[in-house]
Amino acid sequence: MRTIKRLIRNILARLNIDIDSRRPRKEYVVDQKRLVPRPSIIFDVGGHMGQTIEKYGKLYPDALIYTFEPFTSSFVELAKCCAAQGNCRPFQLAFSDSKGFSDYFANASGGGTNSLFPPEDMEKRFDHDDDSHYAGTTKTSVRTDTIDSFCEEHGINHIDILKMDIQGGELKALRGAARMLREQRVSLVFLEVSFIHIYKDQALFHEIEEFLIAHGYTLYNLHYLSTQSRGQIVQADAIFVDRELMRRFRLDSAVESK
Repeated sequence: MRTIKRLIRNILARLNIDIDSRRPRKEYVVDQKRLVPRPSIIFDVGGHMGQTIEKYGKLYPDALIYTFEPFTSSFVELAKCCAAQGNCRPFQLAFSDSKGFSDYFANASGGGTNSLFPPEDMEKRFDHDDDSHYAGTTKTSVRTDTIDSFCEEHGINHIDILKMDIQGGELKALRGAARMLREQRVSLVFLEVSFIHIYKDQALFHEIEEFLIAHGYTLYNLHYLSTQSRGQIVQADAIFVDRELMRRFRLDSAVESK
């Protein structure tokens, strides 16, 4: 039964229909293209096997994409994708709030749900109807850096789009980017957020929003809002924008309303 459901979910996803929320899905790139039409620098944090850089590469062929993936088998595929695409630079590391090494929990089914945090105990979770993607993890170690340190080392003064899909580690990575965020050197933050604990000790949406608001960012939109079969909200992809983008959006909205 679960196999059939996954098959139906994959088919409907290709049609931009979310089987969980049962409503049309709006591609996040529509908002991002309107807000940041010509980015120079994009950070793809949690590059996995290159799915996002392929999408960004087509949307923004003139942008330079820095992509980051700590898990070795995923990074090998990511590096191949980068080499074929040409406008990106791959780095095998995880972003966190400190530089060094960290425990890393790898899932037996692949790198899509790997995390700096172990998965929450299955009996405590009431989120997804299929927990197979989070079972069978093994602990390893990965190299970590902070976004602030990386940008200083590589002479990067501004990030136009900071995308993060790192399975519960988003707030740690944001704390490691505190200087860039405080100085409004990141225009748009696009990240996965959770409303319940999928991973132990992960930050939830309200904690991430509180941190970004304190650094001058505003929630712009939520995409891919997912719920479990009993209706509980689980995850979404969130777009936050800096003060300048928010100012432009409000000006454009005022003009359109006239």
